[in-house]
Amino acid sequence: MFYMKKLNSSVTINIDIVNTELMLEINVTCTELSLSLEQFITYAINKLLYDIKFVHNLKFVNNDIQ
Repeated sequence: MFYMKKLNSSVTINIDIVNTELMLEINVTCTELSLSLEQFITYAINKLLYDIKFVHNLKFVNNDIQ
């Protein structure tokens, strides 16, 4: 049986948010959910990738039906 070794990796992303209303909303949301900014951004990126894959799969299914 083939076993993969666990690979540890990290990516550093520098984000400069100049929209003060957006930054305020992010800070309030993090406080309400008891999340660090790092956790919030990680969850947001994961959700974005999930949504992109979901929409991609929908387009794929629609093309197969037609």
